[in-house]
Amino acid sequence: MLVRWRAMTAGDKIGDVLLRGVKGRCEALWRPTDGTHDVVLCSIDLQAYRDDAQLQKLFIDLAIEAARVAARVVVRLQEPAN
Repeated sequence: MLVRWRAMTAGDKIGDVLLRGVKGRCEALWRPTDGTHDVVLCSIDLQAYRDDAQLQKLFIDLAIEAARVAARVVVRLQEPAN
């Protein structure tokens, strides 16, 4: 599982928020465009994430807020195209 949201500021991409499944967890990562290392923002039990749509939304909201702190800027996130 890999889901990506683009983080934008003034029209320029500054990074991505990625969701990935790892060893029974769903991890949210911040991947800046400047080439620095990925930052784990938060994680949740993968089965709980898959089973509950409301929990998915709350987890994504948490990941986005954590990305804002990680990026230290106010960002506008573009949802992935389905």
